[in-house]
This record gives sequence, C-alpha cells and structure tokens, in this order.
Amino acid sequence: MLQRLLYAFILFLARIACHALLRLRLLGRGFIPKKGPLIVAATHSSFADPAVASVVVSRPVTFMAKAFLFEPFFFGWLIRNLGAFPLETDSEVGAVKLSLKLLRENRAVLIFPEGTRIRRDGLGRPHPGVGLIAGWSGAPVLPVYIHGSHDALTDVFRGKPPRVRAYIAPPLTIEPPPRGADKQAWYEAASGRVMHEIARMRNWCLRELGLPHEPYGTFVTDEKPDRPSPGERWSIN
Repeated sequence: MLQRLLYAFILFLARIACHALLRLRLLGRGFIPKKGPLIVAATHSSFADPAVASVVVSRPVTFMAKAFLFEPFFFGWLIRNLGAFPLETDSEVGAVKLSLKLLRENRAVLIFPEGTRIRRDGLGRPHPGVGLIAGWSGAPVLPVYIHGSHDALTDVFRGKPPRVRAYIAPPLTIEPPPRGADKQAWYEAASGRVMHEIARMRNWCLRELGLPHEPYGTFVTDEKPDRPSPGERWSIN
C-alpha cells in the first residue's frame, strides 16, 4: 500500500513537471488499455523518456534500467519508485525473463524497441526483443512516439521551455511464430511492425510541425560503431 501511494505521489509530481516544464502534449490517449498486460514501446532519446511514458500511459509502468543507475542514492530511489527494476547484467535473456514475469502479473512494461538511447534526431533500427516478448507473452503492444525530449532537460535548465509531444498508435497484437518458421526473422519482422507504427506517428507529428517527413523504415545511425550506416533500412513484410 505504501509503495503504491509513493508511486502515485511521484507520478503526480512527474505529471506536473511534464506539463509545466516540458509542456507535454498527448495525442491518442483513447488507445491506451486501462488494465491487463501491456507492452509500451516508446522511442528513447532522453533520460526524461521513462517519466514521460509513465505520465502518458497514466497507469503504473515498470521498466528496466542498468544497475549502476541505482547507485546514486536519490536518483536510484526516484527511478525505483517510478517503477524501475535493476538489470544486473547486459544479458538480453535476463531482460526478457523479467519482462515476461511482469507481464504475467498483468503489469505494463516499458520497452525501448531501439535498444538504447538514440542521440540524434530520427529513429533507430528496432531490435528483435520487443517482437520476441510480445510473441511469447501475447500482451498487446502500444507504440508511442515521443518528440522533443532530446534536449528537453538541457532547455529547461537554460530557461528555454521545450515542447514535448507524445503520439500513441492503436495497440498491436503480435502472434507467436508458427512451427517451423525462422524465429529470429519472425521476431525481427514483428519488431519492424511496431517500429513502422512509431514511424507513422513520427510522420504525423512532423507534418503537424510543418517539417519534412521520411519514408517508413528510415533510421539514423548512432555514435556506437556497431550501429547501421545512414540510409540503411529495415523492411516490413
């Protein structure tokens, strides 16, 4: 009970901060399932994104964070009470097992399909993890595009209020791979479906802002050398 009250209080503060400081605007609220297991698949370009996603969904959301982020006392206390679970290693197997456990408990789990923070404007290549977890759990996937959070925290400290927007697409249902199918290819295609919807929301946002949009499936590179080269694409069958 105390944990729930603390979460509600921190979420209340996060909601005030998102609307007052980040000037958050939300489109697609009606698509959010109010109960049952849910995978929230959101873009990730800022440390503010977990808080933004929690405010957007308006129900308790759990997410995984690297264990070292819990070491600073206050920050660790804050993210733990925002629903974060420490991931002790970089093992994808551990992340999948924890996500499936939480979904079996009918919880909402926040997953970043790109697998890491994308430090440039645009979308990163989707990892197969979200497709795998959705296929194994049967939980619906809620695609969420967050725009304007990249430099939002820096802008707040500079006294330049940002404008953050969150666009939500209708939930997707990912079927498990049929017997005999190439499971890796199946999960990659499933993650591609999720990213396709996120790209569609991004283009909707860019059109509203009067900015040029990109073909579905275009993704950007990141600083890491193992990221794909600019202009490379993923396909959705």
